Amino acid sequence: MKKCTWFLALILVIAGSALADPSISTSARAPEGYSGGWYERVTCVVDCPPGAIREGEPDCYDGYRDSTNTGCNCGDWDPPTICTFSQIACGDTVCGTAGTYLYTYPNGDLENKRDTDWYRLVLTAPATITWSAVAEFPVLLFILSAGTVNCYDSAWAATGGPCDTVVLTSRCLPAGEYYLWIGTQVFDGVPCGSDYVAWVNCEACCLPTSVVRLDAGQIPQCECVHLCPGATVPIRVCGSAADPGRPPILIVMPGCYTPDLGDGHCAEPCDPIPSTALYYNPAGWTWDESLHCWVNSVTGYAEGCACVCLEGFLAVELQSFTAHGGDGSVTLNWQTASERENDHFEVRRDGHVAATNVRATNNPTGAHYSWTDRDLQNGRTYTYELVAVDVSGIRTTLATTEATPAGSTAEVISEYALRQNYPNPFNPRTSISFDVVESGFVKLTVYNPMGQQVAAVVSGEMPAGTHTITFDAANLPSGMYLYRLEVNGFSAVRKMLLMK
Repeated sequence: MKKCTWFLALILVIAGSALADPSISTSARAPEGYSGGWYERVTCVVDCPPGAIREGEPDCYDGYRDSTNTGCNCGDWDPPTICTFSQIACGDTVCGTAGTYLYTYPNGDLENKRDTDWYRLVLTAPATITWSAVAEFPVLLFILSAGTVNCYDSAWAATGGPCDTVVLTSRCLPAGEYYLWIGTQVFDGVPCGSDYVAWVNCEACCLPTSVVRLDAGQIPQCECVHLCPGATVPIRVCGSAADPGRPPILIVMPGCYTPDLGDGHCAEPCDPIPSTALYYNPAGWTWDESLHCWVNSVTGYAEGCACVCLEGFLAVELQSFTAHGGDGSVTLNWQTASERENDHFEVRRDGHVAATNVRATNNPTGAHYSWTDRDLQNGRTYTYELVAVDVSGIRTTLATTEATPAGSTAEVISEYALRQNYPNPFNPRTSISFDVVESGFVKLTVYNPMGQQVAAVVSGEMPAGTHTITFDAANLPSGMYLYRLEVNGFSAVRKMLLMK
């Protein structure tokens, strides 16, 4: 006589794994309604409450062939029966019966079977499902996602004894179709017609997008991302067109309904996330060689959606951008680590174009540039933006800095100095200031505690004066680092702490 079916195998797998899932909550105790190996019944009566939906299936009996509410057990019969599910909605309470019985197959084989019930639940929006029951038998509950293999892709389970209130709660689930299952834990010893009452509740929840995947060969290209409070969504830009030397240019905008921007953009109506509750670091790109992808992320601090758009790739990888105030002038110096398809640079002063065509070398190993802004007012602080313009005309702001021109009465730098970075600790950017007495070749490098160089922040000619540069450690892990200044025979080292 056979003692199990395909669903028993499912129970053995899921009950051993899903029950340990931290997303599951249950009030069930060890079954107490049966003694002597589950066969002696302890009196327990479950009544159907007013207003509940009666499941309507007849009580089972020896030889019973289940043709009502069979669910995924339909293929367990010989010959197979039709798969049917009773429809249920959030907030419903149902009453039904279950039991165990003996079935004889046409070939004479005998098998203990269970009369179980399947319910179909449709979520129209993300929610957690709570499936609860009280029964006159040792009860087993399942919540199953309606997948493509054996009626399920994942499942949650809970058990309890007769008259226990068993509560099973899923994690936050996306909109879709789900199956709720109820039956006995055992395959014999439970009289047919044993009653149960079950009820289902749904609670809306926020389900963030798991990952945003963009094809480096398709520009422009946008994806709608759903964000939840405190949730970080990975962004990956992959494909054969992804270049390790050219980070992506990404625009992140609140809301996902932007058809006016043209083809390739978001066109999904949803509630926009407030711009103040959205964090994306344009300098946070890292290259993942194993994935052959550029990797970044976007974080939400409220619930809502945003449109993530790939607009192109940076033509320039910038190492440093500094400004030095002179008498009625400001000299800008910048060092690139690499350039590709870069046509020229623009400099903006206080939001207005000051230099329109600083020609680029387009050197794949980078280059040093210098430009002086003249006829300025001494004592006034000016803000400068460095903009790269690629061969297709796309403009990208690379960095921002400030400087104040000073007249001949300005303090003369009399000694070399390397100052402590600010802020410290930092994440991921910090400012490093140093004094140069005479113009010369300046090297500012960063090392890890093992003495390995991890960044060349400045490497080029610089004029005398006080300089402040921005160091971006987005590609480095948290920890202690050393930065070293070398110029005209002077050398100094300081420590800084990166805390991500």
